[in-house]
Amino acid sequence: MIEKEYHENGNLKGETEVNSEGVRHGITKIYHENAQLQVLLEYTNGKQNDGEIISFHDNGNKARCVNLSDGNYEGDFIEWHKNGVISRKGVYENDEIVEEQLWDEDNNPIDKKNEVIEQYKTKDDYMNFSLQLIGITNQDFQSLDLENLNKDLESKMYEFQEKHEEFLMKREHESQGITQEDIDNETDEFIQSFGLLELLYEDIEDYFDTNIDLRFSDDKKPIGKESFEYYVKNLCLRTDGLIIVRDNGSLLDWTNFISKYIKPLDPEYLDENFEQISFDEFMDKSLEIESKYGCSLSSLVYYTNE
Repeated sequence: MIEKEYHENGNLKGETEVNSEGVRHGITKIYHENAQLQVLLEYTNGKQNDGEIISFHDNGNKARCVNLSDGNYEGDFIEWHKNGVISRKGVYENDEIVEEQLWDEDNNPIDKKNEVIEQYKTKDDYMNFSLQLIGITNQDFQSLDLENLNKDLESKMYEFQEKHEEFLMKREHESQGITQEDIDNETDEFIQSFGLLELLYEDIEDYFDTNIDLRFSDDKKPIGKESFEYYVKNLCLRTDGLIIVRDNGSLLDWTNFISKYIKPLDPEYLDENFEQISFDEFMDKSLEIESKYGCSLSSLVYYTNE
């Protein structure tokens, strides 16, 4: 089976061969918006095959040549400017660049100091993110279209997130010793125990690693507000947080969005029954639900428990 995804201009964005379980198996092709091939990748049961990977600019010139070994970049690599001039040469060891030389578009060498910049990103203890996998038990979401969402499905999706919010609020009240008397009297302790926050890029941008490299599957670079809002518009129903939709038409976007903008928030991951699970378990369960019902939903809630 081949899954296809399209750019907004109608041109093919990606086509991926998958096995009966919906896992990548075979050839994946990714295209620029002008329909020029960007890269061709090969997978076996979800794992990218070893070997040389060559990507191309949208004018057809080579962009990068690198070797993949057991999921890591290894050995010599080379990159080119769009005009065909070499932009960078170097060496990878276990997915890390240990040697490199840079050139500008006129083939002039660029000096690069050998320095390591470590960026420590901290977050306030009372700012929290929770991602819950929503349990779908019927085919209502088989043909989910966020642009033309009917009112019944929209209402159901809001109800899903409300249950997530109620679970988090109740848990915070119990852990902080908030009593029914506190709730009835709206004490300061109650007011400060739980509060929903609107998910704005400006509030969370410090969490993101702008140097993250998702290799050739990502055409929404660099990480930034424009890229974030693209994913939100195409994959999410906006509430106080996000209801994130995964379906066959957004396979690449979904995985890129989770990798670039959700995982760095370090959320807790909850299953359909509000039990904590690992990131890998969350991803596997999402795939299972999507393969059965044509779609999977998850609720991201951003809250404070100051």
